[in-house]
Amino acid sequence: MVCKCKRCGKEINHDGEYCVDCPCKGMQEIFQKYPDVKQAFKESIDEMKKPENMKKMVDDTVRFMTTVQGLQERARKEK
Repeated sequence: MVCKCKRCGKEINHDGEYCVDCPCKGMQEIFQKYPDVKQAFKESIDEMKKPENMKKMVDDTVRFMTTVQGLQERARKEK
């Protein structure tokens, strides 16, 4: 299914409202208009890349997936 981007009108071939380029352009505009937002965004990405935060993110993801799998097993047993 071919759709058109709601912002620029370019044809897109996925189930979305916007092409890949428009959100990037929007972020660039925001960063140009508000340099403090750009700095905060950069700092949050840098913080997320720190090894201790990566480990926490992985541990949280594993804990979440284990919980989901437990719920799925329980649902199968109840059927």
